[in-house]
Amino acid sequence: MKIESRNLDTFGIAGLCFFSLISGYNQVVMKVVNDGLQPVFCAGLRSLFAAFLILLWLFLTNKRIKVEKSLLPAILFYGVIFGAEFMFLYIALDLTSVIRVTIMFYTMPIWLALMNHFLLKNDKLSMGKTIGLFAAIIGVIISVISSTSSGGLKASIIGDICALLGSMGWAYFAFYSKNSRVSTQSPDTLMFYAFLVSAPMLIILSIFYGDFVRDLTLLHYAGFSFQVLFASIGFIFWVWLFKRYSATTVASFSFLTPIMGIFFGWLLLSEQLSNALFIAGLMVTGGIYLVTRAETKLPG
Repeated sequence: MKIESRNLDTFGIAGLCFFSLISGYNQVVMKVVNDGLQPVFCAGLRSLFAAFLILLWLFLTNKRIKVEKSLLPAILFYGVIFGAEFMFLYIALDLTSVIRVTIMFYTMPIWLALMNHFLLKNDKLSMGKTIGLFAAIIGVIISVISSTSSGGLKASIIGDICALLGSMGWAYFAFYSKNSRVSTQSPDTLMFYAFLVSAPMLIILSIFYGDFVRDLTLLHYAGFSFQVLFASIGFIFWVWLFKRYSATTVASFSFLTPIMGIFFGWLLLSEQLSNALFIAGLMVTGGIYLVTRAETKLPG
């Protein structure tokens, strides 16, 4: 049974703001942990540990996991989308800066708005949304052209492409969560399926990306633990918000995360924020806001 979408309330606003803050910080954590663990392997391990934690939660809350045969293909596809999204994100953070990846990856609401426009009858692009769409695309183009990554132009472009592919994967993951048969499942059960399917997928694919372990220190263990906790708790909360409120409304608050990610990348990693990247960040953030502001009804 689907949860009826409702207008955004005070709890929803607070929850989304907090999620955006932690998401922005998590980009820095992922970047740091990549120095100790190969990124694709790290993503697979994160899914494996997060699946175990959610399974424990389901056991403690007396929730049974029973998959109908007819639902199995949809669940497998759901996990594959999730795994692909994070494979591209982890690779992007391995190749270029947090600031660049943040600008690219959090264009997700743009792609989600396009999917809703073409695939749903009652969620079409208005003039304001179209203007926002073009503004964000211009911002992405500016970011791609700007070569400020320490890895050089080639690494930057590959990283940018991976971040964009991850963003599109995230958008489709959100769309599929809301508009497919898996939407009948509870948020914690959904995330268990996503992590359970993506874990072996990512670990197998990591074989082709190099050595599993790089230079592990205590900092990397702590960062990995944070990722597991954020994945197992944070994403359940995100899926719950997505099912409770309008999908585009929830996605609209993603405009806060690029701001947080850029800030934390500059503050904690001393990454360079050039004029071009600053303008790109403004264009993408403003575009996201324009695309989704009509969906967001703040309480009076």
